[in-house]
Amino acid sequence: MEDDIHRLLPDAMRALSALIPFSRGVFFPLERIDGSFTRFGLTPRQRNRALGILLEGRPFWDRIGKQILIPVHGNIWQAEAGDTANLNAWGQGHLLGVVALLETPNTSGPEEESRWLPLLQDWLHGYLAHSKLRLVLAKGQGIPRYAILAIKNYLESEARPCSLLHLFKKDDNRHETRDMSFPIGDSIEEFITETCRDIWSGNIEVVGASLAGMWLFLPGCDQASLSRGIKLLARKYRSVRRFLSGAIGHCFDNPLEKRPITAMIEGLEENAALIGTTFFSTADNEKFLRITGGGNLAHAVQEAKRHTRGRCALIAFLNPLPDTLLDKDIKNELFVKTGGAGGFYIKKIPPGCNQEEELEQWKHHLEQRVKDAYERPTIGLASNRQDFLTPGGSIMASVWAYIHALRLGAGSVVIHDGLTWHVKGDELFGWGDAKSACKAYKNGIKCNPKQPDLLNSLGVCLIKLGRFKEATKHFRMAARLDPLNFMALYNMAGILLKRGKLNDAEAAAHRAVDIKPLDHRALTRMANILMALGRYAEAVAYLENAISSKNGNAAGTLYRELGKAYMEINRWAEAKKAWRKALSKNPSDVLSMVYLSLGYLKYDKDRQTAERFYISASRLSKGSPGAGKLLRYLDKKLKNRRI
Repeated sequence: MEDDIHRLLPDAMRALSALIPFSRGVFFPLERIDGSFTRFGLTPRQRNRALGILLEGRPFWDRIGKQILIPVHGNIWQAEAGDTANLNAWGQGHLLGVVALLETPNTSGPEEESRWLPLLQDWLHGYLAHSKLRLVLAKGQGIPRYAILAIKNYLESEARPCSLLHLFKKDDNRHETRDMSFPIGDSIEEFITETCRDIWSGNIEVVGASLAGMWLFLPGCDQASLSRGIKLLARKYRSVRRFLSGAIGHCFDNPLEKRPITAMIEGLEENAALIGTTFFSTADNEKFLRITGGGNLAHAVQEAKRHTRGRCALIAFLNPLPDTLLDKDIKNELFVKTGGAGGFYIKKIPPGCNQEEELEQWKHHLEQRVKDAYERPTIGLASNRQDFLTPGGSIMASVWAYIHALRLGAGSVVIHDGLTWHVKGDELFGWGDAKSACKAYKNGIKCNPKQPDLLNSLGVCLIKLGRFKEATKHFRMAARLDPLNFMALYNMAGILLKRGKLNDAEAAAHRAVDIKPLDHRALTRMANILMALGRYAEAVAYLENAISSKNGNAAGTLYRELGKAYMEINRWAEAKKAWRKALSKNPSDVLSMVYLSLGYLKYDKDRQTAERFYISASRLSKGSPGAGKLLRYLDKKLKNRRI
């Protein structure tokens, strides 16, 4: 609330200056009310009198010092919810501070004070309350002005980074609906905000809204934390993803530099739309611009579209643009620079040409023309008449072909194809945008239906979206096309296990183990399937082999699973040893602590050690999936004195 006053007061003072003369308005917060009035230069007697008046919720006029002190209370923000009935009950609200109007005229008499001072106070309170309502609501797809004020005020007062999170609601959820995962009485907006508070610690604040979504302010959040949080929001919180179509995070990490905040926000959102993603952050954008050579890529794309609109054209994206090309002026060929090291090279061709042949010829031609360049450029090629590419989308397709070429090595040349769609999907998936990645993978499969790696990647992406049946289908297709495709079989075994189809899962896992007998992933997956089938003795052998294959670097989770398997076949001594090994790898492994506690209680009758592990597990149990039920069971066991 105090932040609201700091953000809104400058506009309020400008508006108020048209009503009464004063030199400036200052807000003084009253964290420690005793002694705070010394700031106003009042005598002790005036201070006592002013304090009593202000605490009653009334303004104080210091005619000698030519200043007006107006109290601001917390209940002023009730107006935001439409509750104006109590706006004048100032004494009932929490006193936030005092607005001081300095160098005011003192020509009015004492008898007039009781008439105009309350009016002045009502005007200020009304302006502050209703201006926030006006500023938090954005027009159309615009940026709420209040969000800009929050950023500017924070950067001016704090020497730390901060972030703005733009969340997009799904179209079919614009009208409030209910979901079983919501606490009763919470709206979708409140649920999403609370979820974000779980991801980013700190005082997250809603600073704007529109029909399409909402804007959250994250004080103290830097680029790395923002990027990690958006990926977590996109991947982990399925309950939230049902109501969100995207999240774009804007980080402002240089408070000493005066930067055009609005232009920065618009630029990042424009780049996200250009790339085709709605899960994006400042860090992702900076990485993408570094890869493509920096500059204003969005502006260059628009220029390239203008030059190719309605024409047949071949588009190349090069980084860096070599002088050997720039020095030559050739008819029907032109350059569009990004402003950085890279740029577009466009060749207009007659209608009716064979696009594939033209691209191959141009690729060979460019390779010859740049071979003597001081720094040989990496080149991506596309045509605005290629299958599965829109004429406008072909401009960015050349950029993705360039990124594909980079993966093959600097100086490579690539024509946009099915593998390029795979590269794009991988990049989008890395940003947490599984939905857009799926679209890219599907386009790649249309270009190259017999590419098992694309089918496997699409299956992984579908798992992230919770579409398990579809994922299984694509893993099967990949394994059918390439019976030795380890990852397709490994993933298929995992999804079949998740779906409860254990016999099919075992068959897929066997095939994966046959391909890579010493791969710890395949061995562990087989062990998990066998444990689900109740064949624990067989699972032990696979887990022991998995641990052995890691040459002493096995993760603690492997030892934890091995301990569970030992326990099921009554080999307590070995289970105890495995779980202690798991704790040596990860001292915060709550489940291993619970298992050890149960084992000490059941087999060794060692209540003291069991309680010690129980206490440690209880302290660390928050955030450990599956620990709650086991801890409650263990608690009942420990309370039973007959054990």
